[in-house]
Amino acid sequence: MGTETRARQKARLWGERNVRTEKAKVAPAEIPAEVTEAVKAAATEGRLTCARAHQLAAELNVPLLLVGQAADALGIKIVACQLGCF
Repeated sequence: MGTETRARQKARLWGERNVRTEKAKVAPAEIPAEVTEAVKAAATEGRLTCARAHQLAAELNVPLLLVGQAADALGIKIVACQLGCF
């Protein structure tokens, strides 16, 4: 085992980035306009429920992550998370 800490082991295996806290970043230009517009329309007062984000992803036939990234790019918060994360 040695004296290497768990954090160092992860850094060695996964590179220097923090895998747990680093989000996959997508430039706004890479998010389809259809997704961006749908997220804008569905948001109320700068907020979008997690359930509605799931519905949008299904309706638009896109990954849920893309809906979340569109919300991030627009400054829209995800609320009422079904997993209790937000």
